[in-house]
Amino acid sequence: MKLFQRLFIVCAVLSVFLVRCKCPGSGEDLKPDGGVEFLAKGGTGAKSKTWKAKSVTEDGVATTLDISKFEMTFNYDGMAAPNGKATTYTVVPGGLPFNPAPANSGTWSVNTALTEITFNTTAVPVSGLSAAGMTFNFKYKKDPNKATETAVVMMLQPK
Repeated sequence: MKLFQRLFIVCAVLSVFLVRCKCPGSGEDLKPDGGVEFLAKGGTGAKSKTWKAKSVTEDGVATTLDISKFEMTFNYDGMAAPNGKATTYTVVPGGLPFNPAPANSGTWSVNTALTEITFNTTAVPVSGLSAAGMTFNFKYKKDPNKATETAVVMMLQPK
Protein backbone atom coordinates (compact mmCIF):
# COMPACT_ATOMS: atom_id res chain seq x y z
CA MET A 1 0.00 0.00 0.00
CA LYS A 2 2.83 2.41 0.85
CA LEU A 3 4.34 1.68 -2.56
CA PHE A 4 1.16 2.90 -4.26
CA GLN A 5 1.04 6.03 -2.08
CA ARG A 6 4.64 6.92 -2.94
CA LEU A 7 4.04 6.21 -6.61
CA PHE A 8 0.98 8.47 -6.50
CA ILE A 9 2.96 11.30 -4.85
CA VAL A 10 5.79 11.00 -7.41
CA CYS A 11 3.25 11.12 -10.27
CA ALA A 12 1.53 14.16 -8.74
CA VAL A 13 4.84 16.03 -8.36
CA LEU A 14 5.85 15.20 -11.93
CA SER A 15 2.46 16.34 -13.22
CA VAL A 16 2.82 19.70 -11.51
CA PHE A 17 6.32 20.08 -12.92
CA LEU A 18 5.19 19.28 -16.46
CA VAL A 19 2.25 21.68 -16.29
CA ARG A 20 4.47 24.52 -15.04
CA CYS A 21 7.25 24.09 -17.61
CA LYS A 22 7.33 26.25 -20.71
CA CYS A 23 7.08 23.63 -23.38
CA PRO A 24 7.42 24.68 -27.05
CA GLY A 25 4.02 25.31 -28.53
CA SER A 26 2.35 25.81 -25.15
CA GLY A 27 1.58 29.45 -25.91
CA GLU A 28 4.10 30.79 -23.40
CA ASP A 29 6.66 31.18 -26.16
CA LEU A 30 4.32 33.58 -27.99
CA LYS A 31 4.67 36.40 -25.50
CA PRO A 32 8.22 36.82 -24.24
CA ASP A 33 8.84 39.98 -22.29
CA GLY A 34 5.14 40.78 -21.93
CA GLY A 35 4.44 40.64 -25.65
CA VAL A 36 6.86 43.38 -26.67
CA GLU A 37 9.35 41.12 -28.39
CA PHE A 38 6.60 38.96 -29.88
CA LEU A 39 4.98 41.90 -31.68
CA ALA A 40 8.29 43.30 -32.92
CA LYS A 41 10.46 40.22 -33.45
CA GLY A 42 10.48 39.38 -37.13
CA GLY A 43 13.05 36.63 -37.39
CA THR A 44 16.18 35.38 -35.72
CA GLY A 45 17.57 38.43 -33.95
CA ALA A 46 15.34 40.87 -35.87
CA LYS A 47 13.99 43.74 -33.82
CA SER A 48 11.11 44.82 -36.01
CA LYS A 49 8.11 43.10 -37.49
CA THR A 50 5.75 44.31 -40.19
CA TRP A 51 2.09 43.37 -40.19
CA LYS A 52 -0.29 43.79 -43.15
CA ALA A 53 -4.07 44.08 -43.35
CA LYS A 54 -5.83 40.78 -43.91
CA SER A 55 -9.41 42.05 -43.69
CA VAL A 56 -11.24 45.23 -42.68
CA THR A 57 -14.89 45.83 -41.89
CA GLU A 58 -16.65 49.14 -41.37
CA ASP A 59 -19.81 48.93 -39.25
CA GLY A 60 -19.83 45.17 -39.83
CA VAL A 61 -19.55 45.34 -43.63
CA ALA A 62 -16.40 44.42 -45.58
CA THR A 63 -14.72 47.63 -46.71
CA THR A 64 -14.59 48.44 -50.40
CA LEU A 65 -11.27 50.25 -49.90
CA ASP A 66 -7.99 48.74 -51.12
CA ILE A 67 -6.30 47.33 -47.99
CA SER A 68 -3.38 45.68 -49.79
CA LYS A 69 -0.89 48.50 -49.16
CA PHE A 70 -1.60 49.01 -45.44
CA GLU A 71 1.38 48.10 -43.21
CA MET A 72 2.14 48.53 -39.53
CA THR A 73 5.70 47.98 -38.30
CA PHE A 74 6.50 47.46 -34.62
CA ASN A 75 10.10 48.20 -33.62
CA TYR A 76 11.78 47.09 -30.41
CA ASP A 77 15.02 48.62 -29.16
CA GLY A 78 15.28 46.77 -25.85
CA MET A 79 15.71 49.90 -23.71
CA ALA A 80 13.93 50.14 -20.37
CA ALA A 81 10.83 52.30 -20.20
CA PRO A 82 8.29 52.93 -17.43
CA ASN A 83 5.74 50.46 -18.83
CA GLY A 84 8.03 47.86 -20.36
CA LYS A 85 10.43 48.41 -23.22
CA ALA A 86 10.99 51.54 -25.29
CA THR A 87 9.39 50.85 -28.65
CA THR A 88 8.41 52.70 -31.80
CA TYR A 89 5.96 52.03 -34.59
CA THR A 90 5.29 53.26 -38.11
CA VAL A 91 2.16 52.95 -40.22
CA VAL A 92 1.95 53.06 -44.00
CA PRO A 93 -1.77 53.79 -44.48
CA GLY A 94 -1.65 52.73 -48.13
CA GLY A 95 -4.57 54.97 -48.98
CA LEU A 96 -6.80 53.99 -46.05
CA PRO A 97 -8.35 57.01 -44.28
CA PHE A 98 -7.92 55.30 -40.89
CA ASN A 99 -5.61 53.11 -38.86
CA PRO A 100 -5.65 51.80 -35.29
CA ALA A 101 -2.96 54.23 -34.16
CA PRO A 102 -3.68 57.95 -33.67
CA ALA A 103 -0.67 58.91 -35.83
CA ASN A 104 1.47 57.23 -38.47
CA SER A 105 4.43 56.97 -36.10
CA GLY A 106 5.27 57.17 -32.44
CA THR A 107 5.78 54.89 -29.45
CA TRP A 108 3.84 51.82 -28.43
CA SER A 109 3.46 49.39 -25.55
CA VAL A 110 1.31 46.33 -24.93
CA ASN A 111 -0.33 45.28 -21.67
CA THR A 112 0.73 41.97 -20.15
CA ALA A 113 -2.65 40.37 -20.93
CA LEU A 114 -2.07 41.16 -24.64
CA THR A 115 -5.52 42.75 -24.90
CA GLU A 116 -4.54 46.38 -25.45
CA ILE A 117 -1.83 48.20 -27.37
CA THR A 118 -1.14 51.81 -26.44
CA PHE A 119 -0.03 54.00 -29.34
CA ASN A 120 1.55 57.17 -27.92
CA THR A 121 -1.12 57.73 -25.23
CA THR A 122 -4.12 56.14 -26.95
CA ALA A 123 -5.06 52.61 -25.83
CA VAL A 124 -6.61 50.43 -28.54
CA PRO A 125 -8.24 47.04 -27.83
CA VAL A 126 -6.58 44.10 -29.59
CA SER A 127 -7.78 40.51 -29.65
CA GLY A 128 -6.64 37.18 -30.98
CA LEU A 129 -2.97 38.12 -30.76
CA SER A 130 -0.98 35.14 -32.02
CA ALA A 131 1.77 34.26 -34.47
CA ALA A 132 -0.91 34.21 -37.18
CA GLY A 133 -2.33 37.67 -36.54
CA MET A 134 -4.27 40.10 -34.39
CA THR A 135 -7.52 42.05 -34.57
CA PHE A 136 -7.99 45.73 -33.71
CA ASN A 137 -11.37 47.25 -32.83
CA PHE A 138 -11.52 51.03 -33.10
CA LYS A 139 -13.68 53.91 -34.32
CA TYR A 140 -13.06 56.79 -36.67
CA LYS A 141 -15.05 59.70 -38.06
CA LYS A 142 -15.73 59.03 -41.71
CA ASP A 143 -17.09 62.55 -42.03
CA PRO A 144 -15.33 65.05 -39.73
CA ASN A 145 -18.39 67.34 -39.94
CA LYS A 146 -20.66 64.72 -38.36
CA ALA A 147 -20.69 63.36 -34.82
CA THR A 148 -21.21 59.74 -35.87
CA GLU A 149 -18.28 57.35 -35.79
CA THR A 150 -17.67 54.26 -37.87
CA ALA A 151 -16.73 51.04 -36.05
CA VAL A 152 -13.74 49.35 -37.68
CA VAL A 153 -12.49 45.80 -37.19
CA MET A 154 -9.05 45.37 -38.75
CA MET A 155 -7.35 41.99 -38.87
CA LEU A 156 -3.59 42.05 -39.38
CA GLN A 157 -1.20 39.22 -40.21
CA PRO A 158 2.59 39.12 -40.38
CA LYS A 159 3.97 40.27 -43.70
